[in-house]
Amino acid sequence: MIHLNVNQDTVNYSDTLGVWKKEVTEYSSYYSQYIDIVRTPDSLYFFKEYSYDHEYFLGFYGVDIVNLESGYRKTISSFSAMDVLGLYYLPFNIYEIEQGFWIFDDVFGNGFLSKSDSIYVKEFAQEYLYHISGKVDSLYFVIWNDNFDLKFMLVSLAESPMVDTSAGIRLNFEYGDKPVQIEHFADNLYFIQTKDSLKLYAFQGDSFHYIKTVLPNVFYTNIYFNQTHLYAYDEYKLTKHTLNLADTTFSVGQVILKGDIYVDRNYKYAVKIDGDSLYLFDIPSETILKSWDISRCKRCFNPLIDYPDIYFHNTTVITGITRNEPIPRNALLVTAYPNPFNSSIVFQFENHVANNIEIKIFDIHGKLVKQFDPNELVNTSKVIWRPDALSSGVY
Repeated sequence: MIHLNVNQDTVNYSDTLGVWKKEVTEYSSYYSQYIDIVRTPDSLYFFKEYSYDHEYFLGFYGVDIVNLESGYRKTISSFSAMDVLGLYYLPFNIYEIEQGFWIFDDVFGNGFLSKSDSIYVKEFAQEYLYHISGKVDSLYFVIWNDNFDLKFMLVSLAESPMVDTSAGIRLNFEYGDKPVQIEHFADNLYFIQTKDSLKLYAFQGDSFHYIKTVLPNVFYTNIYFNQTHLYAYDEYKLTKHTLNLADTTFSVGQVILKGDIYVDRNYKYAVKIDGDSLYLFDIPSETILKSWDISRCKRCFNPLIDYPDIYFHNTTVITGITRNEPIPRNALLVTAYPNPFNSSIVFQFENHVANNIEIKIFDIHGKLVKQFDPNELVNTSKVIWRPDALSSGVY
């Protein structure tokens, strides 16, 4: 991990956080990377996602928390994707309850990070934080693993964090409408992203009541509403929708940034890696504020920002020595990451073939499920596959 302050003009390539890795063997693969960053008054914490895939199983998924100052690491979330498929395809969520006090998903217990830098993960607790969808005043609600019941969660910040889920079961949601994220609109109205649409709900009497669908046939894992615009950040794309107050619907989305990007929680800044350059993007004005030359990276990816600090993954650190054999000039070298993946996977390739190439994807039974348009593969080294209509499995 490389650290860069936005006030610097050059990049210091010293390693900041140490090992992320991607290992592939004959029977399995292991992949890890830092996915988020939070700050308390005393420390900076990084959340590290990892997955393990075996040819006979879908694999395992987990998240570690790392203290930048002390180097302390703790596993806070880990599960078998075979057992918890519904969670496997949901984003890992972190919310700030008040300044310096954070709450995060944890499938083994209640996950909290306090202002005093204490981490509370109460293993084998009765109430687990499987997926925190968003905030409703002082209340949160959770998607549960046991039949995905929905419940409120009231957080107490006395002495040690506690969770009260005595209220709110189902909360008037249809079974298929598992809320992914909640954004407050006005008064008692909330925009809620479900698995297939963005919908408007009213919150009354300790429950939600459906009003209308405001953005049909969309699925975003991260949304942010700021009075007039809805910003949606999904893997490799930042989209802006404009609110029509007359009928409370949103315009067709306008992609304002795409590529290897990361957006901060307040949707003020975004960071993008494009080739040999790293860009700092101001979201409200939709302008590039600054850029840096990162040509020394063999492959930089997944930037993180906690303004004014930027971090990004760098593959130039030597982890071993291999024989340097010439690449056959008729070879097509392809890498895929992350593997296993959730909502999308990136294919990055080096094309040493004189003729055009084809990329086809098959399921485990040999059925063709995707063939890329050859025009997508011209003058590019990276394509993204989002299998929205396919079930989980091996491809």
